[in-house]
Amino acid sequence: GIKSIVNWLNKNYKTNISVEFKNLKDFGKTSKEQWTAIGKLMSQSNVAVFFHIYYRNGGSSCTSAITNQDHGHYEICDIINVGTGYVRALNSLSGGYLQDRKISVQECFMKKISQPSVIILTKK
Repeated sequence: GIKSIVNWLNKNYKTNISVEFKNLKDFGKTSKEQWTAIGKLMSQSNVAVFFHIYYRNGGSSCTSAITNQDHGHYEICDIINVGTGYVRALNSLSGGYLQDRKISVQECFMKKISQPSVIILTKK
């Protein structure tokens, strides 16, 4: 998986990149605290944050039922706006596009993953 690739890069290209897997709740008690903390991480030039989500409905809505139309997906958000309650996902599906998504929908997608869904790469 991701750890193996990062280890391979570090060994073969003499990089020093670490990878951490975290749950959303590790960033604070409230949604606002969590997304503010993730946004601060994203603003660091040596850090990349991406998300493992359970994707459905073109990324615009999330219901409780999981169907065979759903799938795991990794994506990056380039904007987090806790004031408006939206993130902007850089969606690589269907040829790639920018997608504004409610934070509540992003959280729902993340909660459907049975493992930590926030991945942090740090170049040291």
